[in-house]
Amino acid sequence: AYLRVTAAYGTLPLSLSATASSAFKGIGETRPSLVIAALAVALNAALNWPFIRWFGVAGAAWATNIAAAVACVVSLVILARDHGVVVDFWRIVPSWRKMLAIASIGAPLASSGALFSLVYVILGRLVSAIDPVLLASLGVGHRIEAVAYTACEGYAVACATCVGVWLGAKRVAEA
Repeated sequence: AYLRVTAAYGTLPLSLSATASSAFKGIGETRPSLVIAALAVALNAALNWPFIRWFGVAGAAWATNIAAAVACVVSLVILARDHGVVVDFWRIVPSWRKMLAIASIGAPLASSGALFSLVYVILGRLVSAIDPVLLASLGVGHRIEAVAYTACEGYAVACATCVGVWLGAKRVAEA
């Protein structure tokens, strides 16, 4: 139920929200993205309890989708109001060349994430066959690792943002 609701109704708001967050990074403004993400998480948490009660597991997906849609709208409003970035959705014409360029940049990172997820799934299956307590321990270890990974990833995104902003401003020496 969760996957069906997310695939049918969540793909667009989740994608647009991530794209709007990347737009903030692209202009060198990461704080609004953080505040909007925090608000989306709070909204998601607030909606989860009643939605799960009313709709079951699908309610969690609806809560996430609504929070992502609100984050997207807020992001687009702030981008337009404070930075003059206005998206005219009716005039967007996909460019296959640009989409392939974006895919060639994103594919290695996406593949790496998928590979790590696959390794964790396989490792979880192997460990749970030995003893369920070991699976719980592995889960705790993964959560501790996630804290360090998230901090490192934050610095990596900050570096990539700075380089992108500097290159976009033709300040190659600083990049």
